[in-house]
Amino acid sequence: MHDLVHDLAQAVVGSHECAIVKVSELKNDFKGRRLQFIFDDELSTTFPETLSSLKKLRTIIILKPSSCLDLNKFSSNKRLRVLHFGFPGADLSKLPHSSARLRHLRYLHLSSFDLSEVTNDKSIHKFYNLQTLWLDLNHCNSLIAFPTSVTGLKFLRFLDMSFTPIETVPNFVTSLHNLQTLDVSSCSRLKALPEYVSGLADVRIFDFKACPLLEALPKDLGALTHLRYLSLNGTEIKVLPESCSNLSNLEFVHLSWCELPKEAKNWTNLGEFLYFKNETPTGIVKLVLLQGLSYKVPENVKNKPECNNGIADLRNLNFLEELFINHLQNVKDPVDAERANLKGEQNLRMLQLRWDEEMLGMTWDRNSCSFRVFEALQPNTSLRRLNILNFMGCELPTWMCVSSCLPKLDNLEFGNCREIKQLPAAIGQLQHLRFLTLRRMSLISLDIGGFSSLLQLSLTDMFLLKELCYSHPSLQYLNINGCNSLFEIPSLN
Repeated sequence: MHDLVHDLAQAVVGSHECAIVKVSELKNDFKGRRLQFIFDDELSTTFPETLSSLKKLRTIIILKPSSCLDLNKFSSNKRLRVLHFGFPGADLSKLPHSSARLRHLRYLHLSSFDLSEVTNDKSIHKFYNLQTLWLDLNHCNSLIAFPTSVTGLKFLRFLDMSFTPIETVPNFVTSLHNLQTLDVSSCSRLKALPEYVSGLADVRIFDFKACPLLEALPKDLGALTHLRYLSLNGTEIKVLPESCSNLSNLEFVHLSWCELPKEAKNWTNLGEFLYFKNETPTGIVKLVLLQGLSYKVPENVKNKPECNNGIADLRNLNFLEELFINHLQNVKDPVDAERANLKGEQNLRMLQLRWDEEMLGMTWDRNSCSFRVFEALQPNTSLRRLNILNFMGCELPTWMCVSSCLPKLDNLEFGNCREIKQLPAAIGQLQHLRFLTLRRMSLISLDIGGFSSLLQLSLTDMFLLKELCYSHPSLQYLNINGCNSLFEIPSLN
């Protein structure tokens, strides 16, 4: 910390507000509120009395283990609000005795501790005022159920039981009405969530991603109207409850392979929306706060007006930073692509344009619809990363042939653009381009001598490439794979 800032902080909180103290040097005249202990000796017999005399002490932090550490010796100070043990190895067998005294505790961090020796789980519920309980039960392979004592923590706001062998989240957890975060992610044996969760009305984060046995969500998940985060990634959940349309405060959604909701227009605070399905839910383009979107251009189907909105509706998403556009072959009118107004997306940093692989083998000239769509999708000059996948034109659009159109581009990838036989000279003139990836293109020769800032070049399955010219010292990483016609590479010295 800068000296001036340090002095200001001390002036505000006082020089004795927080201190790092060796156990052997602890004195009963300490006036601070926060202590970090360093164990340099065995605890003296007077330690509990000394600790209890520190009337202002509210926080104890211990980051390094000691053989003499157990919670019972710290419970002599009944005024403690925070106990943080940031290491494994403490003796928790006396947890029941400590909990009877530390009734004002708000925060208890026991991460990485082996709780298998704690036989009386009713001890936890005596921490009446606990708001945050941080546990890591990785080593308790026999503990496959939530401890019922958790229900006594009426003020608990944060509960993390990720990476544990639990098999169910029982219904009684919904009695924790003040809970704001419930994390049961990466629980490989978890099979079931509570059937109804309306009792968790204050929950902001309910994290159950990476639970591969989980197949269903609570029926009334939509009752969690404060929910900010919803990720089904790594689960077997295939259907969203209809009530989810009420989750108007969602900010992040990853639906993985789940069926998409019929309507997403009520998710008005959504900042990022990811999914693997090939269709796009109606109403998604009305979520004007989106910063990240994987968009599938809908196929124009007769008698289905909701499929006819098309790519033009992207013009309303002015806060986009990352945009993945798929199924571009479904854009039948370049005017719609122009109306998407990617050139006006000033916040756009990453853009991926993708046609389906079924289009491979076709060749598009400058008059074809697909080429004119590509031309109309010119991005803003603020773009940093651009991916072009499965484009079958033999030429690139005008805006990729003028370096001033992409002045900030840092990362460029071409994949399966098999008709491109030569890169425009303008690409070599991009002053900020550091990463270039080429896959399955028809280039015979590649001269990267003009790439003044290039750090990484990756060439994959460039079957016709015979010559690679290089004359600039900036390159640090070169990956060549499947370039069977390339018999010689230049020296990188």
